[in-house]
Amino acid sequence: MKKKKVGVIGCGFISYAHIRGWQENGLEVVALCDLNAERLEARAQEFGIKKTYSDYVEMIDKEEIDIIDMPDHLLSPILHVVADRKGMIIEGEKTTSSKLIYLDSGDKRIEYPQKAPIISFEDIPKEYLNCKLVYICTMDYEVPLDVIKKLRELNIPLAIDLGGYGGAHGQIHPSDKE
Repeated sequence: MKKKKVGVIGCGFISYAHIRGWQENGLEVVALCDLNAERLEARAQEFGIKKTYSDYVEMIDKEEIDIIDMPDHLLSPILHVVADRKGMIIEGEKTTSSKLIYLDSGDKRIEYPQKAPIISFEDIPKEYLNCKLVYICTMDYEVPLDVIKKLRELNIPLAIDLGGYGGAHGQIHPSDKE
C-alpha cells in the first residue's frame, strides 16, 4: 500500500504533536506551511522536512498530498478553494464550547449549543485502521457503541475521550443488559 503523504499548515505549538503523530504512524509529512518564516524553518529542521511554503495554495498545488492537517479556521477556505478539487482528506483540530448550568437542586449539567452529528464506522478513513492506536475524541461527534465495538474487533488499541458534546452512546446502557 502506498504511504500517505501529509501537508501541515501552521507550525505553531500543536504542530509538534501533529507531525510527530503522523510520522510515528507511518505517514510521510512531505511539506510544511506557515506565514512565520522563522517558526516554519525551525519546525522543518526539527522533523527533517525539506519542503516549506508560506502560501498553502502553492503547497497544495506543487506537492503530491493526500492529507492536509490545518487549523479549523482554514478548513472552509481550503475545502472550497483547493482541496475539494484534488480529492484530499481534510483533518483539523476539533473544538466546541459549552455552558455549565447550575440547577436549583444543586446538581450541575453541561448544556451544549448543538447536537453532535453521528459518525459511522464507514466514516473512519481506512488509513486510520492501520494505526498503532486510535484516539476517539467525541468533541464533535456522537460515537455509537457499535462503532467502538467494531474497532475493538480489529484489535486496535483505543483511547477514548468522552468529553465534549458528543459521546459514546447506545440505546441500552451496558449495565442494563446484565
